[in-house]
Amino acid sequence: MAPSRLLPCLLLAVLLLLAAAPAGHAAPVHGCQPEVLAPTVALFCARGQPAQWCCQALAHSASVGGGARCLCRLAAEDPLVRARLGGTDLLRLYAACRGGRAASTCADHGGAAEPPVDRSGCAAAVLADQMELFCGRRGSSSSSGPPNPPCCEAVVGSARKGADGVPCFCHVPVLSSGFDVDRISSLYAACVAASDPGAVPHLAVYMCPSSDGV
Repeated sequence: MAPSRLLPCLLLAVLLLLAAAPAGHAAPVHGCQPEVLAPTVALFCARGQPAQWCCQALAHSASVGGGARCLCRLAAEDPLVRARLGGTDLLRLYAACRGGRAASTCADHGGAAEPPVDRSGCAAAVLADQMELFCGRRGSSSSSGPPNPPCCEAVVGSARKGADGVPCFCHVPVLSSGFDVDRISSLYAACVAASDPGAVPHLAVYMCPSSDGV
């Protein structure tokens, strides 16, 4: 497999580990999981440069972990220690990925509160990151063709119900402005049609709470 195709697959594997939950046992998804996130961050950021996959790994870690404090916790994990990437390095890379400069250190985040717990049971931040990474932005060339398998993994996975009884796809638009329920529904139909041309279902938009609550 070519390196350009291997990297997304490696990242997808880690994202799926975070999103996976036994059917019928949707436990709360805690924010920062440094032992799970560290190998991915170390792999893509080892050169100390804000390349595409490094930026995606850091953005995912921050969104799931609640912010910069998660990046500081990652720096203490063995993969990051071996890669000689400290907390300051991760904050610098994260700031560079966002087009700015690091204006804080890990000492500034030492007393921060624990990141909030996603009690939906959907790992909505993970699903949103997967869709943004693999489904392409609205109007881009990558979004004009049929969805690729990693995109369909996220979209079809979002059709399950969370711990609150609300379908997981209802939670994604809160975290990703590029993926509203209508777009997710269209992608879902395309993914299902690719595997079963005789079936072109759409997600039931009415199953989501009102726009004020989503």
